[in-house]
Amino acid sequence: MQSGPNYLITGATGNVGKRVAEQLLSQGHRVRVFGRNRERLQQLVDMGATPFIGDMWDKESVNEAFRGVDAALLITQGNRSSHDYRRDFARAGENYAAALTRLLEERYLRSLPRVRLILKA
Repeated sequence: MQSGPNYLITGATGNVGKRVAEQLLSQGHRVRVFGRNRERLQQLVDMGATPFIGDMWDKESVNEAFRGVDAALLITQGNRSSHDYRRDFARAGENYAAALTRLLEERYLRSLPRVRLILKA
């Protein structure tokens, strides 16, 4: 039975995100896993996670992923083939910040969600 906060894990198919999601799920927590590819998220879905298919570089996708979230682990991995690697990181960070701002505005009178941002070069 899932209980407690509703966690959002971005980068859930990577080394860190997957381990965190697995640990939270094993403890019975509600976990939403964010990724671009449903097939790559399937192992976590089979463990009880709720999938969210989206892209961290798409502002609306990120905003929607944050709906109903109590805590988040936000992981960003850059696109090494990008012509502007730093700009990609910045855009993902801007999308996370905008979604977090909206979330905080919606919950103005509630306690702040717990957030961690990991940038992986």
